[in-house]
Amino acid sequence: MELQLNCDDNNRGEAVPESAQHKLAQLCSLLAALRSVGQLELTEETQINLLWLAHDLALDVSTQLGCGVKTRATA
Repeated sequence: MELQLNCDDNNRGEAVPESAQHKLAQLCSLLAALRSVGQLELTEETQINLLWLAHDLALDVSTQLGCGVKTRATA
């Protein structure tokens, strides 16, 4: 799954709330871990749960920033 935050021009340059910064850091860490999933023996269910967690974090952050979030499942 690919995640992309899309902000409107009106919101660019505004201060990012601290809670959103923390969630973005969590999201980046989670996505970095997902990149290395191929090296781990995770069940398909666990991989799906991790992807949905990343999606939920992205939605939460995008709501705080007034952004939209796009997701795309990839094999």
